[in-house]
Amino acid sequence: MNVQPISAFARGRAVVLALSLLPSLAVAGPSIENAKAPPGIDQKSFSGRNRFSISAGWMWRETGGIDFHSGSRSQTLALPQLFGRAQTTVPPIGAPDSLADRYYTDGSVLMDTGTAVDGSTSAWSYQRDAQVEGGSLHYRANGHRRESDAGRNARPPEDQAFDGSGGVPVIELGWERDMTPSVAIGARFQWSFLDLDGSREQANFAAWQQGREYAVDFADRYDLQGVIPPEAPYEGAGLGFGPVIDNQPTSRESGERQTAAGEARFFNRLHQSFDVKLNTLSLGPTLSGQFGPVSLQAGAGFALNIIDWNASQAETLYLSRDGGRADASRHWTDGRSDTDFLPGFYLQGGLSWQMSSSLSLIGFGRYDWSEGLDEPVGASTFSFDPGGWSAGVLFGWAF
Repeated sequence: MNVQPISAFARGRAVVLALSLLPSLAVAGPSIENAKAPPGIDQKSFSGRNRFSISAGWMWRETGGIDFHSGSRSQTLALPQLFGRAQTTVPPIGAPDSLADRYYTDGSVLMDTGTAVDGSTSAWSYQRDAQVEGGSLHYRANGHRRESDAGRNARPPEDQAFDGSGGVPVIELGWERDMTPSVAIGARFQWSFLDLDGSREQANFAAWQQGREYAVDFADRYDLQGVIPPEAPYEGAGLGFGPVIDNQPTSRESGERQTAAGEARFFNRLHQSFDVKLNTLSLGPTLSGQFGPVSLQAGAGFALNIIDWNASQAETLYLSRDGGRADASRHWTDGRSDTDFLPGFYLQGGLSWQMSSSLSLIGFGRYDWSEGLDEPVGASTFSFDPGGWSAGVLFGWAF
């Protein structure tokens, strides 16, 4: 075979062709910028930059509620004795089976110097001729008896829970930094405000007193044994001479009749009211995962509950006598107010939807643990537990 030498013209055409292919080879070949990029990753989707956001919205908050551990000043009050104490008053007529000086409403039978010897006396008197009947001398005397009863019905302190829930405004400030194209860490500061107030009426004390008055009538009979009494009114000198009768009555009868009765009833009324303003400030780290326009968020941290509160209890003790109108007998008013700072802890999870490059819609749920508030208000105790569930919606703007 004969090899023909390449002509100068052919060599020139090859050089021109090679030079014309260099730009296309440069475009198709790997650059310094993307020579190490993993296949399938868009570098524009992961910048590693910081993002700040501000969000505002509304949430429903359920707290542990508000309690009045209800006591009463009426329960410890010494009530007046409206009917006195039970007692019996016996007239000075002595026992019928012993010697004594006896004073009746219509005369007397006293002892003289010889009574101790033979049981008779000349020291006797009577006022009306009608007292002499059938050979006997009759006397009357009056005594008195009082019955008194009382009782109390004081219920022990009881808890009365008020609903501690309500809709509250929420403002949230956030910061995030991308750690990978789909994972970011950050921090969240949140403020919310809950305003609660309420009142109630109740009664937890009642007492009663009853009184009955009786007149006790005594009737003594003396056998005159043939003695003819001087005309009434008569009073013997008691010197041992003159008509004498026995110092001890032949018989004694007694009976009683009710002369008066009464009843009194005490009861109380409690009016309790409160106003609680709860500001909650919380701060803690967050972790989020991005899945297209949707991201899942989780966070936990410290919460400070600032409670501005006031509570009051007004108590009135009423008295009704014999079923009549009840009138106020005593009244007490107690009130307390203060600002307390209660630390706590929270857990929060949420779901965010990216509406645009800077706007997002966030739904979240949260649970708070916190110390409780327990303060005395008069005879009662006022309690509030800020812990509980919350759920809400926020509109966020990132920049």
